[in-house]
Amino acid sequence: MRQESKKIRYDHVFEGSFKKVLIVQISSVARLVCTSSLVHDLKESSGAHVALLVRPHWVEVAQSIPGVDEVIPTGKDRADIGLFEAVSLGRALGRKNFDVLIAPDSTLHLALLAGLSGTKARIAYRSGIGRLFYNFKVNANMRQSCLQLRDQDLLRILRIDSSQNRLRMKAPKRMDEYLADFYSKNNLEPGEKMVAFCLDSPRPVMRWPAVYFSSLAQSLLARGFKPVLLGIGSNRKISLEIIKSVGQYLPSYFSDELSRLGSVLSKCSMTVGGDSGLVHMSRALGVPTVLIFGPSDPRRFHYEDHTRVLYSSVRCQPCSYRGNKQCPESHHDCMRLVSPERVMEALRQIADLQTPVPLAAQVGEGEIRKSESIPLR
Repeated sequence: MRQESKKIRYDHVFEGSFKKVLIVQISSVARLVCTSSLVHDLKESSGAHVALLVRPHWVEVAQSIPGVDEVIPTGKDRADIGLFEAVSLGRALGRKNFDVLIAPDSTLHLALLAGLSGTKARIAYRSGIGRLFYNFKVNANMRQSCLQLRDQDLLRILRIDSSQNRLRMKAPKRMDEYLADFYSKNNLEPGEKMVAFCLDSPRPVMRWPAVYFSSLAQSLLARGFKPVLLGIGSNRKISLEIIKSVGQYLPSYFSDELSRLGSVLSKCSMTVGGDSGLVHMSRALGVPTVLIFGPSDPRRFHYEDHTRVLYSSVRCQPCSYRGNKQCPESHHDCMRLVSPERVMEALRQIADLQTPVPLAAQVGEGEIRKSESIPLR
């Protein structure tokens, strides 16, 4: 990956000084979390004022990224902005006098916004007609590069060269009252060993099967952990399938408020899920995470020591860079062949899992002795 990044060429580098930088990121939560690497490198190298332009529902998540000084929301919660919003927001940004604008995932309307902002250095990848609005462009392999390494090439135009790829995020602020309510409603005690099951997914085919979540939940319950089902509102149906299969109530929370979901994630001992925004938030929060890839390409990201990546070795995996909406082969083997046993083994590698304590075993007449739990290896 690093050698590939070095081959990338630029038109020229920015020679001037800069004090204010705007990063535009509205494509996905996963990409927003990856932006934390850019923010860290900018702060460490220049100490500049760093602002993020994000979707309205992502404001509190963006504020939780260390080094972010300002968060500017777009008008609507979608992966692109309209023509009129591009014009009005671009002019409004022009009044903020940013020296640098960086757009890792640009669209034609975002490019128009960049052009109207009047920013001295407008940096993006050389792709699509929108490149005409940027005066500093990078030739990048948009289909194969690791996203974090690829984004570092944007910073090289500012003469910033870094090998730091770790995701960074702080627990959302002012969530104590909400967490107390969450614990109370789910009969949980603060400090209880929770394992987050992230059920959110950009596409249904990227979600691990419900029956596998159920099997894993039973294994974790036997070891004294409490599985917690997390996701957006539309994930409630699959949570009911899991609870019915397990045969007992499991704590859950479903909301479009990412800050609340992030606050619960920050209190978990471990996280399990597919290639989704919540799982990447878990990684950034430093929670030991098992990330299951199916249709999408695991090479898109750089991983920390507390993350384990699982995928199956079927010939069609990945079926595309970001994953298809439906399985082209109609078998979904890329997710089905990642068994609960493999996930448990991955959890053992990143957390202190114990064997379940068996029932008291009768040793002799009138004598009962409990077996001690021992680590599984």
